[in-house]
Amino acid sequence: MKPIMICRECRQPLTEEEVEYYEDRCRCERCEGEWTEQIAAWRTGGEDAELDALYDLPAPTAH
Repeated sequence: MKPIMICRECRQPLTEEEVEYYEDRCRCERCEGEWTEQIAAWRTGGEDAELDALYDLPAPTAH
């Protein structure tokens, strides 16, 4: 018997297809789609404090 994998976002059981397709991300299709839309909106100028915090890098220092 295979262990049941659950979505790390919404906690719903994943289908076999979701487990295979999304591999280590452990998200269901709905949550993966929402994440993709969130990233796309942010990359095109939308404001997102969560993504700003994740990808806020200090400016490189000149030597």
